[in-house]
Formats: sequence, C-alpha cells, structure tokens
Amino acid sequence: MSQAMNGASSGAGHERCGGRTRRGTACRLPAGHGTDHPSVGRCDHHGGATPNHNIHAQRVLAERAAASALAELHRMGVEPIGNPLEVLVELAAEARTWQKALRVQVSALESLSQTTPAGVEQIRQVVVLYERSLDRAAEFAAMLSKLNVEDRLVRLNARIGEAIGQQVFGVFERSLRAMNLSEAQWQIAREVFPRELAALADDAA
Repeated sequence: MSQAMNGASSGAGHERCGGRTRRGTACRLPAGHGTDHPSVGRCDHHGGATPNHNIHAQRVLAERAAASALAELHRMGVEPIGNPLEVLVELAAEARTWQKALRVQVSALESLSQTTPAGVEQIRQVVVLYERSLDRAAEFAAMLSKLNVEDRLVRLNARIGEAIGQQVFGVFERSLRAMNLSEAQWQIAREVFPRELAALADDAA
C-alpha cells in the first residue's frame, strides 16, 4: 500500500496523517485521528472517514494483527500449518481414531455408571469422553462433507503436479538446447521424456 494512502510517516505506533494542509505542509495529527481506525490512514479532516479509507484501514489493521500473531507463533516455536485442508483431514482422522479407541474401552465396561464413596451414582468418565468424541467426530465429518475436501485436495494436487511438470519440462528443454542436438534427436527426446515422466507419476501414485 502506498504511503499516501496509509499516511505512515515513521515506524508503527508513530504514524501521522500526512494529508496536505492549506499551508501546503503535511498534517501532523496522528494517523486515523477522529476516525474508527486510529493509528491507520488519514485523519477525519483529510478524508480518513470516507468509505474507501475505512475499508483500507480495516485491511491494514487485519494485516498487522496477522503479522503480530505469526510473529508470536514464531517466537513460541510453532510451525505454520501448511495446507489447511490437509490439516483438517488429519484432525478428522485423529478424532475418528480417538473415538474408536474409547469405544473399545466403553465396550469392555460391565456398567456405564459407578457409585462414588458418597453413595452417588454417576456416569463413568470414559463414557463421557466417548460421548464427546462422537460429537467431535460428527462435527469433523460434517465439515469435510460441507467443504467437499476430498475433491478439493484432488484438484489442488493435480494443479500442483501440472505446475511442477511444466517446470521440469522447461528445465529439460533448456538442458537439451545446451547439448546442440540434431532435429532427429530432438524429436526422440520430445517423445520419450513425457512418456517417462508420466510413468514416473503413475509409479508415485
């Protein structure tokens, strides 16, 4: 974003409006002064309260919050999750595995409840955990169904594979050009390489 839009004249926390005053100087009011987005963008005297500036300011604030959160995660040694769809599938699998493990324990019980030393009958804790695991597994199943995750992952991996294939083929062609092959050799290489690349992809699958 341009400085003219966000009004930043120095480091974060010291921004000024920066709008042009009647004297031709830069406005020295704090960024976002008199608006709903203090510390970001123009002040209310220089268009900071207009819809466009409000939208921009909210975007800047969101980006700052995200950057701050990422910095804190990095400080804590937490790694980025990578592809969120794949993480969701992994979490759903873990929830399902946990639910199955608890079902085994519940099935082995002679009674679903127990009597406390005070004479109060209550449901065994493993049963409570099992009920929660059922709810959690159902929630993940609903999310996966709603998002159509499997199809999305297939399409995503296909696009990634296609992009990688194009890059590899580009490297291949540049390498062959450096070898000064004859036209006949070029033709053979163009036929063989895609066939071998496809076979490699089939083996990996």
